[in-house]
Amino acid sequence: MFDPGFSDASFGFRPGRSAHGALRRVQTYIGEGYRIAVDLDLAKFFDTVQHDVLMARVGRYLTRTLKLVVNTHKSRVVKTDHCEFLGFTFRGKKLRWSERAYQDFRHRLRKLTGRSWGVSMEYQLKKFSEYVRGWMGYFGISDYYRPVPELDHWLRRRIRMCFWKQWRGVRNRIRQLRALGTRVRTAIWTGMSSKSYWHLSRSLGTQTGMTNDWLKRQGLISIRDQWMKAHGYA
Repeated sequence: MFDPGFSDASFGFRPGRSAHGALRRVQTYIGEGYRIAVDLDLAKFFDTVQHDVLMARVGRYLTRTLKLVVNTHKSRVVKTDHCEFLGFTFRGKKLRWSERAYQDFRHRLRKLTGRSWGVSMEYQLKKFSEYVRGWMGYFGISDYYRPVPELDHWLRRRIRMCFWKQWRGVRNRIRQLRALGTRVRTAIWTGMSSKSYWHLSRSLGTQTGMTNDWLKRQGLISIRDQWMKAHGYA
């Protein structure tokens, strides 16, 4: 009902618009030479706005008489390279997930790939995949690729660690590795080792048994594949 009168620069909660559209618009402005951003926050909007005034005048979209207060602690004028917007930052014209968003991502991945969760590997990989697809569905448009391969390597190692713990018992671990094609001597040495789960997750025995392709068949999705998909490469 009110949508036709909204500003063309408005992307929040509107049909056919999204946060990605807002980010792309900012990239367009940066490409046109704009390098300063005004990051403005209204203090306690829903607590201080005069709702009766808002409802009475919404048809005319008047906001100057609503007596809103600018939150000076959360508002600033900065170069676009120093501005965080919708979980992203800008490096020149390039779009990157913010460091805070990335660290939150890693923290959540660490929890989802913890060896002491106490659930089946099928369920663990299912919840892991759901979260990664959701996160990459939003943040995958980031142009920053450098940490992606290392992240995949780290996750494969953590999943191997989880499988290793669940294969309790020396005999069972040797049997599992042999079934996956690990050589007898290597399987025995690995299965009998008293080294930590984390250490053994990158041993010859676990890597030749739980190969990358095998992990993929178990349901482990690749961050790289999700990034490539988000950029139209797959």
